[in-house]
Amino acid sequence: MRQFFLVASLLWIFTGLFAQITTSDISEKKWLFGIYTGFNYQNLIAKNGPNFGYATESGLGLHFGMLSEFKASQTVSILPRVGFSFNGAKLGYGSEIEYSMPINLDISTYVSFALSKSKTNPYLFLGPSYSLPIKTKSSINLKNYLSMDVGIGFNQIFNKFIFSPELRYSRALANVSDSALVDHLVPHTFSLLLGFKG
Repeated sequence: MRQFFLVASLLWIFTGLFAQITTSDISEKKWLFGIYTGFNYQNLIAKNGPNFGYATESGLGLHFGMLSEFKASQTVSILPRVGFSFNGAKLGYGSEIEYSMPINLDISTYVSFALSKSKTNPYLFLGPSYSLPIKTKSSINLKNYLSMDVGIGFNQIFNKFIFSPELRYSRALANVSDSALVDHLVPHTFSLLLGFKG
């Protein structure tokens, strides 16, 4: 819990620093910086042979981190992000929970495509995300893994900042388990994210 409050405080300070350098028209800035937070719902697909006795349990989790946006053109932007995800999915054998999805450090870079030039402009985005498990209570070891993400969002432009809610789907591209007990474990994650940038 201490780490959570420490990182949250650093994110708050980070956002405050960039809020001091806003231009008169925020929509004209080439680089934007900010923070995001939100919820996720994760489902695990797991299997290992015909007598595989594991059962999965979906779960809710949290996201928070830092985001940025580089406007390559009027319709195309690059969206680098780094943050943490707290995942709630579980893998069990009978009444025993063998595995719970860990806290991940997530690094992603998306390409977004604006669908409108209005003050409330929707956009589509897609790109890779790399996850590094950093804390878990599990008897099954996990590997770092690559996911492909796709989603939709919109930018609501205010005087001093831009509010950007997003819906995102993420799928791991390969097995994330490093154990012979489970040689096919693939997370599927749906997220609702709220971004604030300026």
